[in-house]
Amino acid sequence: MPEIDEDAFVMPDAWRAHLHPCRGGAPGPPVEPDPGAAEAVRGFTEEARDALHHLLDAEQSHRDLVESARAHLDGAPDPRGAGVIAAVVAAESGMIDDIFASVDRLGATWKFADAWIAEHGLGFAAAATAELGRVIVDGYTYRGRQPWRHLRAYRPGEEEPPVDKVRHCLHLVAKRVRASLAAAGERDYREAVEALAHCRRDGAQRLIASYLAPTRLDWSDELCASLPGEPSHGELMLLLPAIGSLEQLELLERLDHVDLSPRTWTPDPLYTVVEAVGSAMAPRIAAAYDDGDHFIAQQAQVLAALPTDEAFGLLLARLDKPQMHAAVQEAARRFPARALRLLGDAAVQRTASYATRLLRRHVRAHPALTAALLPGLPADVRRAVETAGEGWAEEAPPEALPLLLADPPWTREGVHVKFMIVRGLKAPNEPETAWEPGEWEEWSSSQNVMKRVIANDGTDALPAALELALSEPATATELLLPLCDARVAALMAESLDRRPWLHPVVEGWFQRHAFAAARALIPAALGKAGRQRREAEAALRFLASNGHRDDVTDAARAHRSKAAAALEALLATNVLNVLPETMPEIDPFVDPHLLPQVFLRDGRGALPGEAAGHIITMLALSKPDHAYPGIDVVKETCDPASLAAFAWGLFEQYGFAGRSGGPGDDAWVLNALGLLGDNDTVRRLAPLIRTWPGAGGHHLAVAGLDALVAIGTDIALTHLNGIARNVRYKGLKAKAQQRIAALAADRGLSPERLVRDLGLDGTGPRRFTVGLDERLKP
Repeated sequence: MPEIDEDAFVMPDAWRAHLHPCRGGAPGPPVEPDPGAAEAVRGFTEEARDALHHLLDAEQSHRDLVESARAHLDGAPDPRGAGVIAAVVAAESGMIDDIFASVDRLGATWKFADAWIAEHGLGFAAAATAELGRVIVDGYTYRGRQPWRHLRAYRPGEEEPPVDKVRHCLHLVAKRVRASLAAAGERDYREAVEALAHCRRDGAQRLIASYLAPTRLDWSDELCASLPGEPSHGELMLLLPAIGSLEQLELLERLDHVDLSPRTWTPDPLYTVVEAVGSAMAPRIAAAYDDGDHFIAQQAQVLAALPTDEAFGLLLARLDKPQMHAAVQEAARRFPARALRLLGDAAVQRTASYATRLLRRHVRAHPALTAALLPGLPADVRRAVETAGEGWAEEAPPEALPLLLADPPWTREGVHVKFMIVRGLKAPNEPETAWEPGEWEEWSSSQNVMKRVIANDGTDALPAALELALSEPATATELLLPLCDARVAALMAESLDRRPWLHPVVEGWFQRHAFAAARALIPAALGKAGRQRREAEAALRFLASNGHRDDVTDAARAHRSKAAAALEALLATNVLNVLPETMPEIDPFVDPHLLPQVFLRDGRGALPGEAAGHIITMLALSKPDHAYPGIDVVKETCDPASLAAFAWGLFEQYGFAGRSGGPGDDAWVLNALGLLGDNDTVRRLAPLIRTWPGAGGHHLAVAGLDALVAIGTDIALTHLNGIARNVRYKGLKAKAQQRIAALAADRGLSPERLVRDLGLDGTGPRRFTVGLDERLKP
């Protein structure tokens, strides 16, 4: 492995898309001129011609802006006039009725930069950008164009108009021109800087000139020393990328009227200032991380890229905070020798802490480096390295994990599946019977009245049998075994998906009616997305994987060839690759490295943090009535108790214990308790359910009831019944009673019988432990 210079800053490639490049610095994204920009700008200008002439004719409009714009329209190239025209086009974009067309037009105003460069040169484009920064198109509001609208000069520090599309256009154009200047030849750059030197008449233009030519440190020195007032957010986003030295940043920090709050350090200015100032940014980034709630992942990753002990130490001091484990791992990859030394020192200072876990991983990844550096480490650090990881289970290697946890489909390109919808398919309305040998004779003489009716009346008895199965699924579903139509097939598909205790009966029914069931379910399986499609798909996959692939294929052909092709694609698809078009966003404050470790069932160690993060994604993909299929893989692979602890840790990271109101977008976290929880989860969750309504959390409590139902153990149902009987909140009590009744109906029992059969009524022998104080009082 080549030797790494651990004192050199190397900009991560991921930063370049956000970078405002500086001449002589790290390159940003390649600037490819748009050959159609000039034509597009002529079209924009023509569409805005009426609005433009109205503004030029307005008495209040500034004469210098008007005269320059008229000159440029008349064919005499004028940077100020070009800036005015761009400003008016931007203002008019907000008046387009179609919101998408409006956004597209404003977003395309960067083309002014390419048009100016192509037709008049880089110096003209730089000067026009500086002039654009002086223009305010007044009189454009949320209510539309006002009669008094006019052109005027922008005053630095003034409050930006409520509808100011011009500032947005300025930022797009300026970033494009700055990138072109950074990549320009020496002669073109020198001419552009000279053109800018004549466009520094006021504070607005001095700001833009410094932004476009950050190599002119004298300009940015003057700018930082003479800011007239508090910069607006838009001005700050131009000011920060203009900084060229630590001294300039320190000067801004001393100014009371410059707000460098955590929200200031978004990726664009952050990456650009780090390139200019270097590692001196480390404590500032750490402070922004500590005080902020935005961009904490990016801020942590910036610290990971800085090649100093200080930056690495700031990461280690925050290992109990979100995003920091991933950042330390990235820093360790960049600076392995520094990581070994400082992780070892952190492990000494924080025995059995997160640092020891990271140190173990690092030692395993770099055995040769560890052997080479170990003798030179202090004795206590050396011992920490040698005993790294005590108190943490060893992480399993990637080859020990199922592919879903090592390389899930949402991390790969081109695996997302979007199923075809075949419209116009109808399920046949042709009820039929199918009897096993000797079964009809048995049913015709059965003690069960309904069985005798079905044997005697055949499909005429189907409506009554179906109604009975719907009301008493546990005891009456078997009555449907010899019967089939579209309604019965839909019920069996639902039971296959949602009632595991009925699987022996349901699977037997599908084996008996394979072709007819497939033909009845194919319209739903190829129909619109939703529960019915999902259940039908699962039933067809069950048939295909249990010896009835030909029956399913023949049933599809019985509809039409397009259905057969679509069904073949459906059956060939891995269900794990069926993902939503938009993946769920996980709160950046949720860090899998800070959750309890998840262990493999076979004793081969714990999941790495990245794999644990994939479990969080699967939980976020899951719905109350349908878990992402990968959850089954997780349950088969991982230790149940550790999964339950992991889910509870996730619940705690989201702060549900102290919440009020409803779960909102985070409802999946409560659903996760139902998917992975155990009796310990129940004992922790039930007391919260009882107290949430008192804090305005009725909807939270109801979601908690559903988690108890999903866990489904006797302990869970005992607590559910306790809430149904004696919680103080009537609304919650009623919801709990409804769930007890639904569980009883699914099992063909009355609520009282369910409670009695599960021992939830308090009868029978019990053992209690009573503690007494020194006065013998309990």
